Amino acid sequence: MTASRFVSTRMEGGVATVVWSRPDRRNAIGREVCAEFTRTLEELSGSDCCVVMLRAGFPPFCAGWDVGDFEGGAAPTAESAAEFFKPGRALLATLGALPQVTMAVVEGKALGFGVSLLARCDLVVAAESAEFGLPEIRRGMPPATVLPELLQVMNARAALAYAATGSNVAAADARADGLVTHVIDDASLEKFAAELSVRMAGYGAVLKETKQLVRRLALTPEADRVKVGVQSAINRMLERT
Repeated sequence: MTASRFVSTRMEGGVATVVWSRPDRRNAIGREVCAEFTRTLEELSGSDCCVVMLRAGFPPFCAGWDVGDFEGGAAPTAESAAEFFKPGRALLATLGALPQVTMAVVEGKALGFGVSLLARCDLVVAAESAEFGLPEIRRGMPPATVLPELLQVMNARAALAYAATGSNVAAADARADGLVTHVIDDASLEKFAAELSVRMAGYGAVLKETKQLVRRLALTPEADRVKVGVQSAINRMLERT
């Protein structure tokens, strides 16, 4: 893997663990971190690993987009504002397109852009004490770039509650809303995440095939899903004979 200043990767047993660490910014993700993160995921996309696990080097998970990127620049134009959002959109697109199953492990708070990352992951394993929120409204802005991501995993009413209140949400509530898939007590989080990632990686190529099938079925009209699913099963049976 390419050496990075803020992002590191560990490969073990079919699991690639991607860790970012920015202690001075509470693991906020800005342009530099984003570029390294995107490049790392692009390299992993063509690798043999079956699971990509994302986590911060220490709590919190992510304080959002690095506000330092907003400071000290000239007044934005339409063109410069559009350019500003490109790195984050590229990272989310790369994460969402990975063929591997992606799993985020969350300790502490995941705010703003950190919530966008979680919405793009296949699984989100959160410590019981973890919190999630969109503080943008408290700064006089709607969370306009996060809401499209949230609406992929939760209903509009729940997404509005996150956006309109600016309040942090407990892990158990985030699971009920669809943002989180597993809530684990803090003392058991490491063991659970490690065992789950290794177990899934042990399924090998069929894990990626399963993810591809879910993606395909999600885009298939409901009336045709059974047909597509049965045909996929038939194809798999024929391949194994």
